[in-house]
Amino acid sequence: MSGLRPAFLIFVSSLALGLAVGAWAAEAKPLSRKQIVDLVQGSVSPRRIISLIEQRGISFEPSEEDLQALKQAKASKEVLDAVRSARQILPKEVLLARHRAKAKELESRGAAAEAESEYRAALALDSGDAALHAGLAGALGQQKKWDGAAAAYRRALEVKPKDFENTYQLGVALEQSGDQTGAINTWADAAKIKEDDPRPFEQLARVLTERRDWRRAAIAYRGLARLRPDSVKAYLGLGLALRNGGHVNGAIEAYRVAVRLNPDDPVAHNNLGFSLEEKGDLPAALEQYRIAAQLNPSDSSIKTNLERVSLKLKRPSLVKK
Repeated sequence: MSGLRPAFLIFVSSLALGLAVGAWAAEAKPLSRKQIVDLVQGSVSPRRIISLIEQRGISFEPSEEDLQALKQAKASKEVLDAVRSARQILPKEVLLARHRAKAKELESRGAAAEAESEYRAALALDSGDAALHAGLAGALGQQKKWDGAAAAYRRALEVKPKDFENTYQLGVALEQSGDQTGAINTWADAAKIKEDDPRPFEQLARVLTERRDWRRAAIAYRGLARLRPDSVKAYLGLGLALRNGGHVNGAIEAYRVAVRLNPDDPVAHNNLGFSLEEKGDLPAALEQYRIAAQLNPSDSSIKTNLERVSLKLKRPSLVKK
């Protein structure tokens, strides 16, 4: 009986492979590399293997490594040629990764329109990927298609709510599309999501200053100063918003911080002088105007301020004509 075992095992193995081939054909799924190797090693005829490849395609991109594995399994030249020319029916994950990588590569080269196409192809496979929607929005923004970019960022936020970066970028897209009010509200949301990022505060301070909304501009500048305590620009903006909002003492305090941070900034000294003058402290204002004039002798507005206060105090301006 022991002499019959090898023949019996070969028979069983061949039977199992035959049943597997029948099952694979019935499934009509693309063949993997392993399945083709199994067919070759199972002595399935090359004609049958080629027929299966042509009917079902393959689930991989044949690389040199794949072809080498088939050669080692003793695949015929005809089978190797069939694999090379086979229809590739790749898994969704592979296709997604391919479109995503291609989109990023195109963006890095400035080919935004082509990147847009790749992102749309990826989203057709998986519409629930927030990063893909954000990538599409970025590609649209590069093309100045701001309405579409805003819509894509909104879709990204539907998939992944309260994402800081997408919220912030939505604000940028809304402003560029002409919806400044929507941009302000969106940046305010972004500032709540991530209180330690200065970018929403910078945008809010800029836009609210442009709109002369001094109360809210002062709030934005305070947030910016909190995050960037060494920023002269933040304190100059805060001083401007407070002075125009009728808070002279607060403006003086902000400008003093700006002067302390950069004693060589003529704008900081001039603005501090102007607020001191508004408060009625003319000697202190004169001192700041003189420093500003020394730092920037060619600035006509500083000269005007200095000469005006000098006349009020009946003191020399000490500015070279």
